[in-house]
Amino acid sequence: ILVSAASLPWMAGILGLPDVAALVDLAATAEPGGPGFVPAFVGLGAPYWNSDARALFAQINFSTTRAQMARSVTDSIACQVHDVIAAMRAQSGGKLGALYVDGGPSQNRFLMQCVSNLIEHAVIQCEAPEASALGAAYLAGLSLGLWKDLDAIETLPRNTEVIRPEEIDRIGLLNTWNDALARSTSRPTAVKCE
Repeated sequence: ILVSAASLPWMAGILGLPDVAALVDLAATAEPGGPGFVPAFVGLGAPYWNSDARALFAQINFSTTRAQMARSVTDSIACQVHDVIAAMRAQSGGKLGALYVDGGPSQNRFLMQCVSNLIEHAVIQCEAPEASALGAAYLAGLSLGLWKDLDAIETLPRNTEVIRPEEIDRIGLLNTWNDALARSTSRPTAVKCE
């Protein structure tokens, strides 16, 4: 599953934070239940496929805090993963197996806990942040004869951490997300000015 985290550095800058780590740290201090954020800076990919969608915050009020804004950004990543997983489940009809995560954002435990909570499924953090590159290296080693077969690669030691879902208000979070998503993808009505 590929979900863009391009909104993280942008949002850190908007909130006056030095980097993505500071953004995620701030997000971790906020309880879920704030505004919704849709990171559709250049449209939305899977499973929405809407190039006209645009980024926005929804349901902001005078009591909205910086921490809640940061939390809505991290929650948006979890919501996108949720929607992709839901589409996969609907099409396959099967049970979701082990879910390994890799890439830079996957190394953040808080962010991966948000994903696990929302999809109600364990996620497995790989020691190597780029597991795809590691897989390519394994295949190269296999073709060069470093390992006899796939079973030999399977026995190699791996450091992984399993993050299990915790109970959260999934319905409330998904309702906020879906409201923001609907606003992000709606077409404004033209108003004639005279």
